[in-house]
Amino acid sequence: MKNLSKLAFIFLFICLIISCSQNNQNVKNINSETPENLYALAMQDLKKDNYEKAKVLFDEIEFNFPLSNEAIQSQIMIAFIGYIQMDYTPQ
Repeated sequence: MKNLSKLAFIFLFICLIISCSQNNQNVKNINSETPENLYALAMQDLKKDNYEKAKVLFDEIEFNFPLSNEAIQSQIMIAFIGYIQMDYTPQ
């Protein structure tokens, strides 16, 4: 019975280590995007008339990097997309 509890403890410990290491990789992937890269992708979508996709990227920039120059420019571009789509309702 003691061996079974030790085995269970070791198994749980290994699972914990594996799950933590996988979470760190996800955090690195999320933070690897810079506001400059996201802004460039959003502008490409805007030029291709993919307004909704561009708006989502501009919103993401504004949410994740609120103090960047790209966040300020993203606010302007979101308003511009609203103008293009004739969406004049205040938000």
